[in-house]
Amino acid sequence: MPLIRHKRIVPAGELGIWKVEEPLAFYDENLELFEEERVEVAALSARKKLEWMATRYLLHYMTGQKVRTPCLKDKFGKPHLKDSNYKISISHSGDLVAVIASPFHVGVDVQYLVPKITRIAQRFCTDEEYEFALKGSFIENLHIIWGAKECLYKAYGRRQIDFKNQLKVNPFSISMGDQVATTAVLIANHHKRNFNIFSTLYDNYILVYAIENQL
Repeated sequence: MPLIRHKRIVPAGELGIWKVEEPLAFYDENLELFEEERVEVAALSARKKLEWMATRYLLHYMTGQKVRTPCLKDKFGKPHLKDSNYKISISHSGDLVAVIASPFHVGVDVQYLVPKITRIAQRFCTDEEYEFALKGSFIENLHIIWGAKECLYKAYGRRQIDFKNQLKVNPFSISMGDQVATTAVLIANHHKRNFNIFSTLYDNYILVYAIENQL
């Protein structure tokens, strides 16, 4: 079974990472959809449907329950579990999918490492973040900064966020193979929200997740 990782996160919640090796038929046979979900899936390409089904399968697998809860999208496109207090976030890249669930605001992002991220770095990095990224493993650092900001954007769940000016990632140290921990800030609608950020390297993928700091 291609479950790479399933772990508890602090202060509360769960994180799962799944390698998609099964054909679409596997998920069609093992994942019962609700009518609202069928409408959403009907508009997807085969590749997008495979990613969609894999993330929902992983989400249900993480609950350990026999009966699954519908996973729907709100008017902003943010996924949520129907009639649940848990917040969720979903990501996919290449053959990996990731899901995070928590009673707190959370976000997850998985990315395949690509050198071309350097071309757009100054669009999403502040001057301080860019200078910091240059001091270490530049490409890895940029993916962590980008991933952290993607997580904050997903946790916020609204559109029209300026990645460069409304999201700030604090400096961190990176050791390949080990978890990176730092903090980040989101400022939107006159509110400041603080998040704890964690990142891990899996082969050529960077996984980043964020959980809102309640203190």
